[in-house]
Amino acid sequence: SYRDCRMLPDGTANPVVFFGGKSYTNFFSSLTRQVKGGRYVYYYGDYPDAPGCRLIKFPSGNQRTWHYEAADAFLKGEIGLCPQFHQAGQMPGREYGL
Repeated sequence: SYRDCRMLPDGTANPVVFFGGKSYTNFFSSLTRQVKGGRYVYYYGDYPDAPGCRLIKFPSGNQRTWHYEAADAFLKGEIGLCPQFHQAGQMPGREYGL
């Protein structure tokens, strides 16, 4: 099901990144469970439920639009998928549910 939402082929080897609210992280995790590359979830606040994904906390002063800031910083190369890309004071990613 969700074939209209999920266009990634099973076994995709590239990493997949999610920027969004906690109410969508479990859905993301479910839709991407066949991905062979890493699955990364940027989040704000408390840990979301995202089994099998690496969680990366994004510090922001704006609870409503933090995901726009995170996506922008990601596209500019200011943050990345590995903890060494994070600036001092940011929480590195951690394995979750693996």
